[in-house]
Amino acid sequence: MRKTLLLLFFSTCILSVIAQKTVTQLVKDLEGHPQQDAQRVDKLIDLSFHVFFSNSERRNFATEALSISEKINYTAGEAYALACIGYYKSLDGNVTESDSMLKRALSLAQKLDDPNITGVVFYKMGGREVHLGNNEEGMGYLFNAEKILQNSGNYKRLALCQASIGNYYQTNLSNYPASMEYLLRALESAEKSNAPEMLFYAWDGLSYLYLLLGDYENALSYLDKAAEEVKKAGADIGKTPLLNDRGEIYRLTGKYPEAIADYKESLKRDNSIYSANVFESNLADVYTRMNSLPLAFQYGFSSLAKANQIQDYNQLGWIHGILARAYLSKGSADSSILHARPAASVRRSPFARRSATALSRPHSAR
Repeated sequence: MRKTLLLLFFSTCILSVIAQKTVTQLVKDLEGHPQQDAQRVDKLIDLSFHVFFSNSERRNFATEALSISEKINYTAGEAYALACIGYYKSLDGNVTESDSMLKRALSLAQKLDDPNITGVVFYKMGGREVHLGNNEEGMGYLFNAEKILQNSGNYKRLALCQASIGNYYQTNLSNYPASMEYLLRALESAEKSNAPEMLFYAWDGLSYLYLLLGDYENALSYLDKAAEEVKKAGADIGKTPLLNDRGEIYRLTGKYPEAIADYKESLKRDNSIYSANVFESNLADVYTRMNSLPLAFQYGFSSLAKANQIQDYNQLGWIHGILARAYLSKGSADSSILHARPAASVRRSPFARRSATALSRPHSAR
């Protein structure tokens, strides 16, 4: 543990001296290069991976990058853009279209024989499979991506991949030692990449890990570190997953009114279907704990419909578990069993899922 704390300390010290552009400055940089060329595509692709833009903004960056790349026959830009858009298509539930785009991206990456592109495509394919509940296949893609990006020395993308692996270990597989290992790897890679925004992703992951471990003091400490990175970047979007995470701490420590306030603020800030289903399920759990069953069922069934629509199978297990407990509190044993069965069929953590903005910034991806 002492070695771990020292690593965290030195990572913080080194990264604190790295210049960090605010999101406003990054947008101005893009606006300063309106030419429809490879340089603009590269800027767009970089922004499509940036953790301090919303999923919709990142998708828009990738969509423009794809359009320009196809016009100017920029194969590398096309491959990157297809990988990004293909991943987001899976979040929308468009699995067939997602599969097609990711396969095209992989084909172009193999044609170019560029390990950086191949690593990114595998990373996106891994995130897609994990989101669809195919944890073993998804983690296989992610490990391949890590190896490729490590060998190519692309530490910025490597940090993103390792942080995502760490987050998936904790939220999908409940393997907390492995999660800690990968989040520390992400910190080290972020240091080498001179990408301060990646420090946010690692701190955020560590905060949630300590939350799951029941160490709420450390959870809040790392949450504050992540919030500091958000402040430096002037990134309003980064506040949403942090609000949700703070709500988790309040929920698990019995501070239900505070948890509800943070969850509702998260929902107000990001009501996209793949985030709203998480925030609503968290609200359903709190209301179940408070025995406010009408509200528990209201948010529970609303989140269930959204999770079904986007085929988020891991999330479905969590929601069915909440509804099973709510029906048990109501005294409806048959309905409780009806929901307990699908809940038991999904191997997952007994804690709330994180939003897609947290895992996919991975969502946040995370």
